[in-house]
Amino acid sequence: MHTRIYAVADIHGKQNRLNAILNNIERWRPDILVLAGDITGYIRAGKTVEALSSIAIPMLYVRGNTDRRHVERLMAEIPTSQHLHLKSTEISGLNFVGVSGTLPLPFHSKIQLNEAEPFDQLDRMLTGASILVCHPPPMGICDRVAGRVHAGSRAIYNLAITHNPALVICGHIHEARGPDFLGKVRVVNCAMAGGCEGVLIDIQNDLNMLLTWLPAQTSG
Repeated sequence: MHTRIYAVADIHGKQNRLNAILNNIERWRPDILVLAGDITGYIRAGKTVEALSSIAIPMLYVRGNTDRRHVERLMAEIPTSQHLHLKSTEISGLNFVGVSGTLPLPFHSKIQLNEAEPFDQLDRMLTGASILVCHPPPMGICDRVAGRVHAGSRAIYNLAITHNPALVICGHIHEARGPDFLGKVRVVNCAMAGGCEGVLIDIQNDLNMLLTWLPAQTSG
């Protein structure tokens, strides 16, 4: 088995980033699109969702801190999309588990989650073969703001350390985009910023992974 995931985060409703996603899907033919939050801006979410509506492959998403609740209603109108919040789903033999929102951080966010209840539910869903999709990165990994402050989630960190999922796909901290490891757990911050259009994750049936970062073809 070989499955190609195209993972992006932090689109923020920008048209050039939406165009890049559509172009990369056509060029690279991924099997699954993962949107790790901040899909829309605070306004004109409908235009962003409309741009995504032509995507024919399975589209798994979680909300970030700029995605207001009505984004779920808009995304539900796209037949290929699935909101992963506190759900477990299997596609192409891969198990995806997700959580929406950001967690209490050193900075104010419009969408935050109480840590206890949702993470009790995730505790029961995650296995060592799961792919965890969330907006904030785990504390200390791909989360450094301005090269100094760690702004990740302690709860995501604890989940990863406890359950050792195969992969954590996240975003949120634009300047910390890239791959890293938390113990044996591969963490991918796929924020679309700083000249990057996301990452292709090619997964074999033994969960070996090859990452291909896609450089931006246009500015912004």
